[in-house]
Amino acid sequence: MIPLSKDYDKFMGGNKTFSGFEKVSGKTLLERIVEKVGSLPEVSRVDLFTNIDRPFDLNVTTCKWSIKSRPPSVNHENVCVEEIIESYIQSVGGDKFLYVSPRYQLLRRASIQACIDIIKSNRSQSAATSINNQRLSWYQGKPLNFSLAEKTPPVSEIEKVMMEAGGCYTFTREHFEKHKKRVSMETVFVEIFKWESLEILNPNDRNVVELLLDAGLDELNERFTN
Repeated sequence: MIPLSKDYDKFMGGNKTFSGFEKVSGKTLLERIVEKVGSLPEVSRVDLFTNIDRPFDLNVTTCKWSIKSRPPSVNHENVCVEEIIESYIQSVGGDKFLYVSPRYQLLRRASIQACIDIIKSNRSQSAATSINNQRLSWYQGKPLNFSLAEKTPPVSEIEKVMMEAGGCYTFTREHFEKHKKRVSMETVFVEIFKWESLEILNPNDRNVVELLLDAGLDELNERFTN
C-alpha cells in the first residue's frame, strides 16, 4: 500500500509539500517508489490508496499496480494514518501488508526487504524502519540521554536514541486488528542509514535527493550494508 492524499498539497514552513506527482531525476516520486516496491518478489501488487478524485496515470510497466479510492469516511480533515490503513485492509484480502511512503526516495530495496523478511519468517507480526542517533539529545527542553550534572560523555558512551524513520512498515492483519496501529511493543525495528530517512517535504529536500540520485546513489545504495 502506498498512501496518496490530496491533502499533501498544503503548506509547511512556507513551502508547498510534495504529493507524489513532482518529478525527481526524470520520474515522479510515485513512479519511482511503485517501481521499487513492485520489484520485490513478495509483493503481488502495489495499491495506491488515495482520495484524489481526478484521473491520473503512471509510466510504470514493470509491475502490477492499481488505484484504490478511499471511502468518504476517511476523507475528513483530521483523519489519522490508522483510520486510513484500517479502511484499506477492510477493502482487500490478504494477511500481510507493506506500507511505503513515496516521500522516502532514498530508502533501499534491501531495507524494505528486511522488513518483509521479518514478517515472512514469523519473527514478528510487525516491522518498521528506524534510525539511531548516538548524540546528545534533548526532549521538551530537557536532556534525554545525558545529564547536565555530570561530565559530557564521549560519543562512544552516549546512549543511542531510536526514532521511527517513517518510510516503511510491514504488519499482519492480525497485528493491526489487535493493536489498531502499524507498530506495537512487538515490532522489530530495522535500522537504516540516516540518508535513507530523508523525507521530501519541500523543494530543498527535493533538490538534495535529486543531487544524490543524479550522482548514482540509487544504483549504488544497494551495495551498502548496515
